Amino acid sequence: MDILIARKSAAGLVAVLAMWLLLPGCGKKGMPKPPGAAPLPAIDNLKSTTRGEVLWLTWSIPEKMGDRASDVVGFVVYRSKLATTESPCENCPVVFRKLGQIPVEGTFSGGIGKKTFSYEDVLEKDHRYVYQISTLISNGQESPGSNPVTVNF
Repeated sequence: MDILIARKSAAGLVAVLAMWLLLPGCGKKGMPKPPGAAPLPAIDNLKSTTRGEVLWLTWSIPEKMGDRASDVVGFVVYRSKLATTESPCENCPVVFRKLGQIPVEGTFSGGIGKKTFSYEDVLEKDHRYVYQISTLISNGQESPGSNPVTVNF
């Protein structure tokens, strides 16, 4: 009887260990991607201009979008804002907040990289801003963030 209980306990322990080893999977973390969906290219030409307390961001659709440029339905604007009195954390990631979404209207008759888009924001004195823009296409897929633009005001 004791041998039978010992065998069942050993079998149960082996089963638990096997599940513990097999459940973690490949260990690859991240958002699921639709099958066959290639990643979108990030905007790489985000620029800023300031006049007084008004900031203008300008960019264009990346040439690498190719045929998928016709699927672009808008852009998402992200901003990080810190008071200049706060000491920045050198190794901390920038925390962005979604400011808004800009719809795209019309077609790109002049070519993909030729049409310039813009966004206007009002700045507060004694703040450090970091902006990024991402492209949004009709299936809901969003590109990685653009090159960051930093503004100290």
